[in-house]
Amino acid sequence: MSARLPRAVGAFACAAVLAAAACSQVPGGPTAYAPIDPVWGNTYGYSDKRVGADEFSVFAAGNPATEAERVAEIALLRAAHLTLEHGRSHFVVVQRTARAVANEHLITVPIVMPGIFLPVPVDSKSTEEQVAILIVRLVAKGAEVPPEGIDAEAVVTHLAPRLGAN
Repeated sequence: MSARLPRAVGAFACAAVLAAAACSQVPGGPTAYAPIDPVWGNTYGYSDKRVGADEFSVFAAGNPATEAERVAEIALLRAAHLTLEHGRSHFVVVQRTARAVANEHLITVPIVMPGIFLPVPVDSKSTEEQVAILIVRLVAKGAEVPPEGIDAEAVVTHLAPRLGAN
């Protein structure tokens, strides 16, 4: 009887892994305000990159359950946070792009064997996902804020609670 218990536990663990993998394929709701981290499988959210002394490119991508407006808000909130992180109060949007992108996703089933985890493609699914890109310039400390300048604190106050960000 004790020899069957480890086998049953192993079968249960394998079933749990399969169920978790299947659930991870289904988006549970709109994209959260979080950094993109493909290493951990998070391909939605925001990323940023310095492109000049006071300029940053901010990229936001939403899963299929995310509206274009929310993706744009994620990018704008990240720009505001970047501004504050760099000790500035205002930023200017130099360039903006928003569009829908068609993506093809592989649906996989994991095969688990001792020491091996192998995702096997079983199907594919086409989706349309929203992306937004902002090029922002931080207003220098002590400089006059241009008319198109955006108050970073006001953006955070307005959008952070709405997007569930701190």
